[in-house]
Amino acid sequence: MEKETVIYNKSHSKLDLESLLVRNDKMLNQVQHDNSKAIGFTLVELLVVVLIIGILAAVAVPQYEKAVEKGRSAQAITLIKALAQAEEVYFMEHGTYTTQFNELDLGIDINASAYSTRDWQFSLKNVTKSVPRIYAERTAYMNDAPGEHFVGYDLLNKQMYCAADKTNTKGTRFCKNYASTSSPCNHSPGDPCFYF
Repeated sequence: MEKETVIYNKSHSKLDLESLLVRNDKMLNQVQHDNSKAIGFTLVELLVVVLIIGILAAVAVPQYEKAVEKGRSAQAITLIKALAQAEEVYFMEHGTYTTQFNELDLGIDINASAYSTRDWQFSLKNVTKSVPRIYAERTAYMNDAPGEHFVGYDLLNKQMYCAADKTNTKGTRFCKNYASTSSPCNHSPGDPCFYF
């Protein structure tokens, strides 16, 4: 192994070398001190972050639930419109509405007046009444009992509507997403209908 040779310039004084060493020690202490501060967060910082996350969650979760429910209701609205068109075609051919899904030209091969999906139960049983209508009843909505609000189609007036029991605030709020003003329902006196 070769010996390390140190070239010492005699023009440098002993004071200069000592001041370099002192400055070097100060810089090393400064770096070590700065690194020890950056290890973690204070309790106040953590509490502020948790508070901000809580506020964002309190605002975001209800909006998320509304968006999900609106997406699920699109399924009902689309199928009700298709059922209404098929009922009109059937009415033109036979002079009456049908209560059976398999008699409509939709490809639903169910010999019944009710048809269910995961979120909605569709019914044709009221098409033979004085106010013929097709409706989809919500099977469960935000922990409410099934059937507390529904989307329907009035075959006489050719109008889509959403209805909820007047005591059901969640169902009424859901219906207000489609129309802001309500009218009395002709199928459920005393309850509001939101026509759209």
